[in-house]
Amino acid sequence: MLRGIIEDKDYSDEINKIDNSMGRSMKIKNFYGNKSEELKYENDFETNCIVLAPHTNQPVKTLTVKEYFNLLKIVNDKNKRRGK
Repeated sequence: MLRGIIEDKDYSDEINKIDNSMGRSMKIKNFYGNKSEELKYENDFETNCIVLAPHTNQPVKTLTVKEYFNLLKIVNDKNKRRGK
């Protein structure tokens, strides 16, 4: 687009081709309704809290984001080593 301004040329066809190509290559996620990404995230978080609870001495929901993801990584690494 900047090149078009500098060269005084119209590159809108090329830009539209790129936009359309990118749009087709990306899967659009659903953010509303019963199958929304937000609901899936919430359900996964609740499941993870139950799975992680035996591995910490404090309620999982009170962990910081960093503590939560570090604990999740540690448990996942343990399970990989055990072959689960």
